[in-house]
Amino acid sequence: MCRIMEEMLEENAREVAEQVTKQVTKQVTKQVTKQVTKQVTKQVTEEVTKKVNEENARDTARKLLGLGVLSDEQICKVTGLSPDRLKELKAQLH
Repeated sequence: MCRIMEEMLEENAREVAEQVTKQVTKQVTKQVTKQVTKQVTKQVTEEVTKKVNEENARDTARKLLGLGVLSDEQICKVTGLSPDRLKELKAQLH
């Protein structure tokens, strides 16, 4: 009779351990997924914002170059583009 009870207790212990493991795994997976999603979203947002800002600066520089009113130095100051990048844009326009 004791042996049967020991076996039942062992089986119950295994089942409880299995259920706890499943629950912990589920919770950890959910938390990790949430954290990774947050980090990836932040990185993607920063990258997209940077690219949009760069494209806006290039568009502004193109328009200013088209007007022919400002010097290259002034255009660089207004747009934040480097002189080398402005030279590249000018080469593309010609």
